[in-house]
Amino acid sequence: MIKDHQCPHCHTALQVELPHTDPYGLNRLHSIIHCDTCSGLKAKLIKTNDYITSITNELRTAADTVAIEKLSGSLKAHYSGRQRIQKKLDDRLHTSRQTSEQNKLDQKPQGQLPW
Repeated sequence: MIKDHQCPHCHTALQVELPHTDPYGLNRLHSIIHCDTCSGLKAKLIKTNDYITSITNELRTAADTVAIEKLSGSLKAHYSGRQRIQKKLDDRLHTSRQTSEQNKLDQKPQGQLPW
């Protein structure tokens, strides 16, 4: 049985093939299925977060200054990679949710006149 569906993140139209018999009740979970692009980006984000966690743990126990510098560079690279992946996900977002940078720009600075 094929059912029409939309990606919960970007609302791209999808078709999901569901089994005719459903002894375990898995057919009700079709609503969490993402499109290939969004699921790939989310998988990359999870993997990058895991790398950041492992590098942070290694950095805590490192004693050599050369190793600390290498780990710090790697950590910075993974943080920037995470920001790029998150930006791609936010660009695909179906709503007009504002990011924190947009919120900062929208706020009026204190002490300035409105004109």
